[in-house]
Amino acid sequence: MKTLRLAWLFPDNFNLHGERGNILALHRLCGMRNIDLQIDEIHLDSPFQPDVYDMIVMLSGEISLFPRILEALTPHQISLKNYLKDGKPMLVTGTSVALWGKRILREDKEIIEGLGLLPLEVKENVAVYGDDLIYQAQYNGRSFEIIGNQIQMADFNYEDNDHPFGILTYGYGNNGADCYEGYGIHQGIFTNTLGPLFILNPWLCNEFINVALSNKNEETTENLTFNIEQKSFEEKKKYIMGKKTNLRPCRGAKQ
Repeated sequence: MKTLRLAWLFPDNFNLHGERGNILALHRLCGMRNIDLQIDEIHLDSPFQPDVYDMIVMLSGEISLFPRILEALTPHQISLKNYLKDGKPMLVTGTSVALWGKRILREDKEIIEGLGLLPLEVKENVAVYGDDLIYQAQYNGRSFEIIGNQIQMADFNYEDNDHPFGILTYGYGNNGADCYEGYGIHQGIFTNTLGPLFILNPWLCNEFINVALSNKNEETTENLTFNIEQKSFEEKKKYIMGKKTNLRPCRGAKQ
């Protein structure tokens, strides 16, 4: 049996919006593929060595917790940068993406310095935006149509638009202006998408697993089908594209 090790960062602190469903999806698909997924919960006082893991996941959390989380992660800044450079898969969702950028400008004028691994400045908003998301994503050389939702408390302004995780068909995305969603660096996924992402889009979850296996020179062949999930996807997409909303959706972005 193949074995993969996953580091789940700060599950007691970053656990908003039912995002632990991403962990459940990874565990379920690995089980269906006869892969033993070993999940290590990394807490504030846990020893942490990024390079021993095949996958790293950080889920959405409150901005108020960022200073304490950064205190725990900053000693591992170089190791995390090397983890990404080595092409290992990482998933970061929701507001927690802000931690990985250069700085966060809070609504009360406080400035929080991030890890600096993404060319990103985040500006907290007074209002909270919530709506659905549909976009075309590129991951591991493959194209995926992705569906989800977002609860956006800040605008994410990247210094370059060369590496978006996705191009919006519908939704707010990074900042409601440029029609880009998230950021992709090496095999790292940094996305505003909630849902959870891997529950609503198991084909992407499956590819995430493939990346982890490929890094270990393991066989990635599998015979999974997602017929029911694909039908559900199409029904959701039909509803989203046909609904009326007073929010600011980004429709019909150029591919």
